[in-house]
Amino acid sequence: MRTCMDCGALYEERIYVRADGSELAPDPRCRQCSSVFEHAQRAEAHRLDVLRADTERRQEWKAALARELEEKFRGATFDTFERAKQPAAFKAMSSWDGQSLILASPPLIYGVGKTHLAAALANKLTTTLSAAVSINGEARPQPRPVVFTTEPVMFERIRATFHDGAREQTEAVYDQLIRVRLLIIDDVGKEKKPADGSFMEMVWFRIIDGRYRAQRPLVLTANLLPDQLGEHIGGASADRLMEMCGPSGLIALKGTSYRRRA
Repeated sequence: MRTCMDCGALYEERIYVRADGSELAPDPRCRQCSSVFEHAQRAEAHRLDVLRADTERRQEWKAALARELEEKFRGATFDTFERAKQPAAFKAMSSWDGQSLILASPPLIYGVGKTHLAAALANKLTTTLSAAVSINGEARPQPRPVVFTTEPVMFERIRATFHDGAREQTEAVYDQLIRVRLLIIDDVGKEKKPADGSFMEMVWFRIIDGRYRAQRPLVLTANLLPDQLGEHIGGASADRLMEMCGPSGLIALKGTSYRRRA
């Protein structure tokens, strides 16, 4: 008879003796406590597996975002933003709840914080969302929560797929831009629209319509008035985008350029 080291109850233990006379170490716990202990060990091992997968995948997320952000904005946070300068935009972005948003300032009004807020949101999601979860007892790394790009970079990336030996396939680019949980496109309007704007409008429609149908949000920053934005991306895209944003999703930013004040 033995005394369980966990609950203190007496229990019967069978002792096995090897051929050389040594004893096989008995379980110091009763059957019930031993089962609880083994379950706890498996749970802890699984927790560490999920934590390890989370750490590895988050490093991948951060590395990918660092390649997309300019060095100036890689460390952008909401804490380093002067919220009093743009209270509406700050509130919408810092407490982002999955809504599509357009941060727009009038033409020729630059440096009012749109890119900082967009980068801060991307950094926040990359840092705080779970990069791995437990599904059916397995640690499953999660896909990236956000992709950050600018309009010129996005079009350059798509055009690059048309060349021989391209590193990416056209549909793979569209697939990423449509399927990612949140797509942030900065500097909309910086890509000059040609006289024949059919290609530009087609690209915008593929992305916006794809996300519209998949019910995935989109955050844009632009130096355009609402009518100018519609002319730039095309009427069909603008119509879907306005529905995605709703009446509260179009946020105007005004003020003096941070760069000039600096």
